[in-house]
Amino acid sequence: MRGFGNVTECSMRTVASGMPSEFNPTPAEGCDARAEEDLHVFPSCTLRQVLTKMGDCAASYQAKFPYTDRAACASEVDMVFKCYGQVAHECSSGRCPTIFDEMPGAREKLNTMRDWSFGVDGLDSALSNMIATNIVNDTTGYKEMMLEAACSAPGEIPAFLTMLPEMMNSSAMAAMFDESTLALFAAIPCSEEYYNKIGEAYMNVGTGFYSAMTHEGVCEAFNEYKSTVSRAFIAECDLMGFSSEMFADVLPMEAQPFAETVIRAMTIWGEFFVSYNLPGCNKISANYTTSCVTGDRIFMNGTVMQDNTVNSLCPNLSDMCMKYDYTVRSGDDTVRVIGGACRDPAQLYNCEHISNYTQRRGFGSIRSCSVSACGGSYCNDLEATPATGCSLIKANHDVQLFPGCSAQETMATFYACYEQFYMDFPYETQDQCRNQQRGMMQCLSRSYTKCLSGRCPTVLDQIPGMRSSYPMVLDLMYNVSSIEEVVERMWAQHLVDEATGNMIIEYVNMMACPEKMDLPTMIEECLKNLNMTMISQWLVSMDINIVELQAAMPCSMKYYTSIAAAYQSMIGEFFTAKDRSDMCSAYDTYFGLVTASFNENCDPSKFEAFLKVLMPESLHELVPYVMQACEYIGKSFYENPTLPMCSGGE
Repeated sequence: MRGFGNVTECSMRTVASGMPSEFNPTPAEGCDARAEEDLHVFPSCTLRQVLTKMGDCAASYQAKFPYTDRAACASEVDMVFKCYGQVAHECSSGRCPTIFDEMPGAREKLNTMRDWSFGVDGLDSALSNMIATNIVNDTTGYKEMMLEAACSAPGEIPAFLTMLPEMMNSSAMAAMFDESTLALFAAIPCSEEYYNKIGEAYMNVGTGFYSAMTHEGVCEAFNEYKSTVSRAFIAECDLMGFSSEMFADVLPMEAQPFAETVIRAMTIWGEFFVSYNLPGCNKISANYTTSCVTGDRIFMNGTVMQDNTVNSLCPNLSDMCMKYDYTVRSGDDTVRVIGGACRDPAQLYNCEHISNYTQRRGFGSIRSCSVSACGGSYCNDLEATPATGCSLIKANHDVQLFPGCSAQETMATFYACYEQFYMDFPYETQDQCRNQQRGMMQCLSRSYTKCLSGRCPTVLDQIPGMRSSYPMVLDLMYNVSSIEEVVERMWAQHLVDEATGNMIIEYVNMMACPEKMDLPTMIEECLKNLNMTMISQWLVSMDINIVELQAAMPCSMKYYTSIAAAYQSMIGEFFTAKDRSDMCSAYDTYFGLVTASFNENCDPSKFEAFLKVLMPESLHELVPYVMQACEYIGKSFYENPTLPMCSGGE
């Protein structure tokens, strides 16, 4: 019946459970080498591998949707199921342990999976094998229903989609699960509104998917779905509450390892969701700005040494996408750089500019070069390299703030640089201070290189111009030890004029190493000369309603004046301190005053409304991300209530 062949000899004996058997399983081999950070859901496949393989199976079908030719679509569906059969056989084969082995009957189900996968070469054989392996008793109507869902004509909404709202309402969903399962869902730190939003997003993506007349329309629907789900997660879930401890009250002690598994599965799924891009679609786009591939792919003697190419939102809708490809000879090495950038049409550059810059930086002489620019999102043939192993949600209640650093890693990394500098501040001489300033700049240089390198998506990527600026910042900060070096590179890239550059150098050096008696006066003058009229004019120029902004302010004016006075007082005490203990005491007083003023004069519940007045409507979707970042900054401030090398209460 199945085409396995003819049975020539057969014997079978039933042995009671727990009784000795002559049949001994063959020991598993090569299992220790598997990645421990993954979940081994099958003997030969981890969860990450299953998600990737299943996505790859559907890639060709998805890249061509929607279909005007139903027969061509049905052929693609056959190829999807043939691939699914191959994945099922590959993953279910082998003897390595899985996370489900303790579940009664789970391991035996792998035999059924392997049996089903035998000979699957399309949808028909996949359905017939379901009956042959007793997965279902009848598949009548299955093929028609599946092809209606997979191969609807462009703009045609399948019937099943109209039934989803009824199936997805809260009472219908609740009826599908028992009380213990519902208790697990309730323990997840997300509001009911989160589930409403993702349910609505799922309905919208389905409607958009089938309503699309072109593949571009499919991409727009999917990108909007990803964006909506990501925003809902940040806005409606307590990221600080995601840990195995959230199930402590609903799971018995012996089931706690299950909680760890669930958290790891959520993390792996999050990584896949963040990095997944519907085939044939660009990952990130917005109707209010241009999107381009930005960053560099650097080859050393033909070998890729660095690849930071990503899809990015440009600062402005008028920006053009640039592509450059040049080769530099440096000593015995040949370095090739392929990359892209967002660029204002008035600031486009050519190979002559690149040649001048590489020579000014001492990189070597240009051997070959090509530069092009085009208008419109993703208008050239430069492709970003997909990110791997990424997750917006990190361990220990953290988020991916920059490509190479989480929020907590960013704070710790940069804090260490400033801690090193201010540990013995103020210094006895200018020479001592300048030496320490060089050390701080070197530390900051390493920090920028670490945090801004890589291709992982971040919670800031939806801010226009944010991700596309990282290559420039990396170039400015790479391997520097002074602000003079940074400004020299800014001049080389024509980012600032000579006067502005000199002003930057003067102010940075003055703030880092002021004369002891000058700093209190400098701070006082700065506060005294704060031009509120100029600030108001700037806010108006940004189309921000001053009256609405004042009404939405989360803190009263007393808060800002009190912390300014506290800061001025602290600086004055710093420079009259007789020893380190006096400085510690001055900061302790400052910390106490700032904390008390916040508690007395601020209402955190107004912060969201304030941001929505301050930020343009096109960026309102980023408000939850900004709130989350501010929460981390506040958390970092309150977790470090003393100066370096001080103990609380000094």
